[in-house]
Amino acid sequence: MKKGKRLLAILLVLILSVSTAGCSKFAQQNQSSSDTTSSKKMTLEDVKKRVINEASEYLKKNYPDDNFTFVSIGSTNWAYNYYRLSFKSEKYDNQQFMVYGSLNDESEVTPYTYSDDYYQYYMKDDAEEYFSLKLKKYLENEFVIKVTFTTGIGGAKAVNNNQTFAENIENDNFLCWVYIFSNQEFENVDSQIEKFAKEIADNNITVTLYYIYTKQLTTVSKYTTNKIFDEIESYSLDGNIGAKYYTHDGTIKKY
Repeated sequence: MKKGKRLLAILLVLILSVSTAGCSKFAQQNQSSSDTTSSKKMTLEDVKKRVINEASEYLKKNYPDDNFTFVSIGSTNWAYNYYRLSFKSEKYDNQQFMVYGSLNDESEVTPYTYSDDYYQYYMKDDAEEYFSLKLKKYLENEFVIKVTFTTGIGGAKAVNNNQTFAENIENDNFLCWVYIFSNQEFENVDSQIEKFAKEIADNNITVTLYYIYTKQLTTVSKYTTNKIFDEIESYSLDGNIGAKYYTHDGTIKKY
C-alpha cells in the first residue's frame, strides 16, 4: 500500500512538472508575439513622417515643373479628420499652400489620399485672362482684374487638376473672387459692369465680383491682391469699392 502511494506521488510530481513547463513556454511565446506586435505598431510621429513623405511624392508627381519645401503639418483632431500640410512653392516666390491627407477607407495599402490648393497659383493667370476677355466686350476704359480662389479641403477636392481654369469654373468646381480695378467711378460704367455680371450669371458661373475705383492702376497691376488691400487699408493706395455682385445658378445679387 505504501509502495502504491509512493508511485502515485511520483506521478503527480511528474505531471505538475510537465504542466508547469508547458504553461511557461506558452507564456513566453505569447510575450514574444506581443512584443513583436507592439514593435510593429506605428506611433503618431511615424504616421506624420509617412504622410509628409507621401504628400511630397504626390506633389512631385503632379507638378514636376516646380520644387516644393515642406513647412509644417497639423495633426488630426476633433475639428479636422485629415492632415493639413503646408508647403512652399519655389516657382511662385515661396508662397505657401496646403496639401490635405485624408483617410482612405477603401484601401489598406494606401491609407491616405491627397488633394491640394496649389491651383490658386498656377490657375491665377488663366483666370485673370478669362475674365478680362469677357470684360473687354463691355468696358472700353483701362482696367486691371485680379482673381483669388476659395481654398481649403472642399475646394481642393472639387478642383479637377486635369482641366483648365475655364473648364473648372464653368463646371462649378469652385468659387472665386473677381476684383475689377478701374480709373472710372462706378456710376460712369455701372451699365457695362452689370452686363458683364449678367454674362457670368448666364453661364452659371459662381463668383463674387467687386468693382473698385482707383487712380493708381499701374501700381495695382504690380501688386498681389493681399498687398493691394493692405496698402488701401493703410491709405498708401487709393481705392473705393463701388459695387459688389454675387452670381450663382444663373442669378445675380447686387450689394
